[in-house]
Amino acid sequence: MNKAADLEPEERRYLPKPSLDVQPSLPASTPQLPILTKAPEPAEEEVPFRVIVEEYIAEHNLLFVPLGRAHEITRLPMFRVSSSIEGKGGVTVYILDDVVWAMPAGGSEADRFKPTGLDDLVLQATKGKK
Repeated sequence: MNKAADLEPEERRYLPKPSLDVQPSLPASTPQLPILTKAPEPAEEEVPFRVIVEEYIAEHNLLFVPLGRAHEITRLPMFRVSSSIEGKGGVTVYILDDVVWAMPAGGSEADRFKPTGLDDLVLQATKGKK
């Protein structure tokens, strides 16, 4: 470009056409480093707390069955943790903010749900089982 700008219009037409195979030139003093390509590392997926609860329940031979209804106040889905598919004798729970909230044994939906640990949940769900 610079060379063409310095020439007269008549002389410019005798210049060779520019090459499309342009490669950036590095100064001689710049060492040429090999280009290493690294595959992006897969992002760690965060496991939802509900999945952790379901797996823990399954490890103790219990079922985590959706009840098809929501808690009156939180509007979160409720589940039955039980040893039988009918859900008899199990514990009704919902999950909020990585906490399992369980209804006290023999309670009704009007009763307050209380936070419970997974070990306690397994004990409550297996009380009537023998």
